[in-house]
Amino acid sequence: IPDNFIRYIRKWKDHSLVIATSNGLSIVNPQNGQCQTILIPARKEILRQTNYIVDLEITSNNEIVAGSSTGVYVFNSRLQLVAKLEAGYTPEDIGKKRFLFCTGITSFSNGDILVSTIKGVMFYDHQKKIFFPFIEHINPFYRQLAFHLSQDPHHVFSLDKRNRFFCIDYIDPKNQIIIF
Repeated sequence: IPDNFIRYIRKWKDHSLVIATSNGLSIVNPQNGQCQTILIPARKEILRQTNYIVDLEITSNNEIVAGSSTGVYVFNSRLQLVAKLEAGYTPEDIGKKRFLFCTGITSFSNGDILVSTIKGVMFYDHQKKIFFPFIEHINPFYRQLAFHLSQDPHHVFSLDKRNRFFCIDYIDPKNQIIIF
């Protein structure tokens, strides 16, 4: 495993585990103990920030979605990078800016993803392998949900297995849960 600081462990295909660390991803086969390290490609100067994994999700299509300090990266079941959404940090930003981008990832049952970033909520279309602003989704229900999320940036959200969307405004002292 590339680092002792482990953020997430998720079950993956064939009983493997995906482990998110502060220095990349590991794919571990618990049956034979083999471990494969996956580093997100980046310029050498910001490689450490790019591979500081802050969130991890496995989709129903066995895609691995890793959120880091510099972006969100999607790997297919063959561990090929198929999509990315990056903040645009450069080596010149080291020491001048705080590297922060992904603040949350949640997966729909069909393999699509919602990603909360410092630039807003983005939608990942698993068929087209693209990210776009959630508010621009063609589905009216999703646009309504995106509009709700855009009104107040202080929220935590998640989906259940039936794709019901749960949202909590953590600044609101009532801590009401809104369900879509």
